[in-house]
Order: sequence, then C-alpha cells, then structure tokens
Amino acid sequence: MEYLLLWGIPVLFVIFGIVFSVGKGAFLIAGYNTSSKEEKENYDVKALCKYMAILCFVVTIKLLIMNIAIIHSITGIIYLMIFLMIGATIGIVVFINTGNRVAK
Repeated sequence: MEYLLLWGIPVLFVIFGIVFSVGKGAFLIAGYNTSSKEEKENYDVKALCKYMAILCFVVTIKLLIMNIAIIHSITGIIYLMIFLMIGATIGIVVFINTGNRVAK
C-alpha cells in the first residue's frame, strides 16, 4: 500500500504535467478555474499551462528523489526535498504572477 502512495503521486504529477504541456487542463488550475469569463480572457492559457507543466515536472523530480531517500532512510535528503518543493512552488507561482508572463 505504501508503494502505491510512494510512486503513485509522482505518476499523477507526470500525467498532469503532460496534460498541461499540451496546453490542456486549465480547468485544473484553481485561480483560473474560479475566474469569470471576462477575467479568463485576459490570460494566455497556453503560457499558463506551460508554466504549470514545468511546476508539475519539477515537483515530480523532487518527489522521486524524496522517495528514494525514504526507501533508504536518508532523513536529511527528505527534509531538503520538502524544502526545495515548497521553495520551487512559491518561486514558480511568483514568477508566473509577475511581469505579465501569462497576460494576453
């Protein structure tokens, strides 16, 4: 059961990354999904999905490294990957929301 969770979550992130990388799946993005039609027209959906795909693939790599560290009981790497995942998520969200990167 623990292996399903350990390896299933990175597989799920890869699937989401693939969906986002082809420009689909914008309805999965919480802020975009809850926007009005007028607000959605201000966004470049392809660019938004591209950045979300990057985020999904970055998180996948960190999860895989963390899973290997969990199997080998290397707690320092586990904490490092958690810290880097949080940092990467915050960094990419700030990057997307500054500089009109996803604006039409």
